[in-house]
Amino acid sequence: MSNEIMVKIGTRLSEADPKEVGWSQAQPPKVEVQAQAYTYAGACPYCGCVSWSSSMLDFLICKCCGQMYRK
Repeated sequence: MSNEIMVKIGTRLSEADPKEVGWSQAQPPKVEVQAQAYTYAGACPYCGCVSWSSSMLDFLICKCCGQMYRK
């Protein structure tokens, strides 16, 4: 298992009306078996805040600035 974390920069939204939106988190989600969980480390394209999400949803709301972006 690698200790490296790859951070992806999210995409700003020009127009969006997503029906399902997840929230980003300050810490990686706690899961019993890491291999079974989908974990996303990403940076907000508006403020650059790095956060985590275990959501399978494509849209997130930044925990720092509150802007919605596509991961």
